[in-house]
Amino acid sequence: MSGGVDSAAATKELLDEGADVLGLFLRLHSDEGKEARKRSQELGIPFQIVDARAAFQKSVVQPFILEYAAGRTPNPCLYCNRNIKFGLLLDAAKKLGCKKLATGHYAKIENARILRATDKKKDQSYAFALVKKEALPFIVLPLGEKNKCEVKRASNWRGGESQDLCFASSRLNALKDLPKKRGRFVFNGETVGEHYGAWFYCVGQRHGLGRKRLYVKEVDAKENAVVLAERNELYCESFRVGEKNLHGPLPDEINLIVRHHQQPVRCRVTGDTVTLLEPLWAPSPGQVAGFYDNDLLVGGAIIKEVQWRVK
Repeated sequence: MSGGVDSAAATKELLDEGADVLGLFLRLHSDEGKEARKRSQELGIPFQIVDARAAFQKSVVQPFILEYAAGRTPNPCLYCNRNIKFGLLLDAAKKLGCKKLATGHYAKIENARILRATDKKKDQSYAFALVKKEALPFIVLPLGEKNKCEVKRASNWRGGESQDLCFASSRLNALKDLPKKRGRFVFNGETVGEHYGAWFYCVGQRHGLGRKRLYVKEVDAKENAVVLAERNELYCESFRVGEKNLHGPLPDEINLIVRHHQQPVRCRVTGDTVTLLEPLWAPSPGQVAGFYDNDLLVGGAIIKEVQWRVK
């Protein structure tokens, strides 16, 4: 139970099916779960807090900062899903006697395999790309067949959406403790300006560069340089990934997603190399490649190195 509309709607679905439900609030920072407790009381279910603050800092927040300091672009939500929500929280639920862990994610699960949601605009199956295969049999996703707009109307919800970066109001705020050090903006091999830390930038970024029509193409943390390019130079030809987290076998040709709600593109995976069969704009080292066989999530891997398309 997060206190939001989706977890409450998922809970109501389970109650309507006759399930015995315990509301668990995952405490990740200072939030004491007042909204989640209130929702649980309204739904008439018992409520309990699982304190994961120390583990969250260690396995999500600190790696997020270290990855940016190294010039990469991590997705903290996917690390949180793997290590905290479907790791620590799932273990806590089992210890409390629960047989399954349900969340308000918009994705389907069938035979312990994750599929894209019916509502493709709100599909969150990509969030499970790093979740361990062993956790899947214990996961329930009641909203996989639902439409987000219908869920909001049915609940009379008037609140805002939850933000991806839940531990800070913005990316720059989360990185506020990283040092400010003068570095170079580089375009076509020439210095075209200065910045105060390459680690504050990410591939694909356009704002805050002082240059119209240019985007961040590479972040060189070692040299403290940010390489800029025109938009058409940020299409990828292939990239290399680290160890794969697979839920099942990889087909010869698969679909790929590297950002939430992105349209899938076709690719082939050979060893640690992912070759793009369609244009993919601005993938970044540190991002997660989600592999799909049509709507079935096969697994994922962290991008290590990008090969840009030749002009």
